[in-house]
This record gives sequence, C-alpha cells and structure tokens, in this order.
Amino acid sequence: MKTLKIISFFKVFALVAFFGAIGNTKSNSILGQKVEHAVSINNFAIDDYILGRTIRSHFGYLKLEISANTSTFSTDFYFNSNASRGLDPGYDAAIFGGNVPGFSIYSYLVENSDGTRFAIQTLSDTDMQNVTVPLGINASQGQEITFSVLETDIPDSIDVYLEDTFNNSLTLLNTNDYMFTASTNLTGSGRFFLRFQSNALSATEPIKDNLLIAYDKNEKAIIINGQLMSKTKIELYDLNGKVISSKSLDTSSTTQSIDVAHLSTGIYILKLISNTRKRVQKFIIS
Repeated sequence: MKTLKIISFFKVFALVAFFGAIGNTKSNSILGQKVEHAVSINNFAIDDYILGRTIRSHFGYLKLEISANTSTFSTDFYFNSNASRGLDPGYDAAIFGGNVPGFSIYSYLVENSDGTRFAIQTLSDTDMQNVTVPLGINASQGQEITFSVLETDIPDSIDVYLEDTFNNSLTLLNTNDYMFTASTNLTGSGRFFLRFQSNALSATEPIKDNLLIAYDKNEKAIIINGQLMSKTKIELYDLNGKVISSKSLDTSSTTQSIDVAHLSTGIYILKLISNTRKRVQKFIIS
C-alpha cells in the first residue's frame, strides 16, 4: 500500500468526465454543479465553501484502483466530520451522466442508495472504525484484474479489507493486492465490498454485512444484491408500524427484487431478519 504524504486542494467541477491531476488540483464530475473541497491530512479545520458549513476536518483518504493489462480505473473515499453514510451534497460525486466505462470501479451509498454509481464517496470520521461500502465494477470475461490501494493516509490503526463474495475471500489491502480472473462479464454490485474497521475489531473475524439494498425508482422495486448466508425474511413497514409486506428470500440467489409499485409515495422501513442478524433500513419511495 502506498502511503499518501500530501493531499493538495481537491476541486470537483461539473461537466468533467474524468479524473486528472492538473498542478495542485484533481478534477471529477458531479451532477451539474461546481463544488470545491479543501483537503488537509492533519485534521486542520478548513473552509469547504459550502454555505452554512464553513469548517471541515479531514480524517482519512483512500484511492482504490483496479488494473488489467494497460487499463486502470480508480474510485476515491474520504472521511470527515461533516459527512454521513447517505448522500452528502458537495462531498459525494456521481460518475458523470451515469455513463460508466466498460472497465471501471465505483461505489454505492452505504445507506439510502438509489443505485447511483459514485466516483467519490465521503463518510463520517467515525465510520472509519467500522463500515462496509458496496462496490461495483465493469470488466470483460477473461480479464486478469488486480485491486490495489493506490494512495492513502488512513491511520495504521484501521484495517481495509476487500471482500469477494463469489470467491468467498477476504483480502487485507493494507498489505496485499487482490487478483482474480473474470469468469464472466462483470457489471454492477453484489460481489465486491470494501470494509474499513479498527484493528481492535480485526483481532477476531471481520464484521460482515455484504448486502446492498437499494430502491430502484425506474423499476419501482427494492433490489437486494449479495449472498445471503442463512434463511432470511424481509418485512416492510409504514411509519405507523403496519406491516405492508413480508416474504422469505431465496438463499440461492444473489439478486432479488421486491415489487413496491403498489405503494404510495412516502417513507417506509425495511427489516431484514435472519437467525444471526437483523438489519433495518429506511427508504423513500416515490
């Protein structure tokens, strides 16, 4: 793992569809607006130019890269005190226009994801202690792909794991790259997850929550991607606590869909229940 010693001012411009270093700036696209970040690696409080949010502290940065032959693509993660696991305007940056290259890596929001693919995702400084980020990659069958940490200033007390649910593997990226050969064309989420967690937690088995649950507005459905480890039931509630629907999920499938086209616009609570865990997530259905 290459340790990043200096992170210069980071600028995100609309209508720019690629990463690039220009002097002391880095550029990327973010859904039609210009946003500027000032990034410090020593927890300095500095201005991020977002109205009503003038002070920001930086706690960590990581650039994750995939490579195959001469092709490379990367995605970025930041940790600071103003961000959350959901959408943070001014901090998170979607891939421009949603047009994802044939060889690429990206992430999905940890919470309240609508399936948008992000080039940059920013999380809270406390999330660094224990958070799992769903990843997506696009690649062709037969490509020999390597995951590696290209740059980082994440503290040594934090372990960074890459989980491959298809190969049932967990790789500590602090000290190793992960290599595999794509047996089929790859696209989207459900197979790879990036885990950040404290060394204290890593002394035992890493905490696992390898499911991406997202509302697909176009399909009017809740999509569950990832491998279920045991019999699992899903329950959907309205805000009054009334059960709207309940069903058992198929443990042999890594992608499942719950039709919600019949539901009115509003906020709903989803519970995922198995013998070993319970997960609760809020959705806005529109």
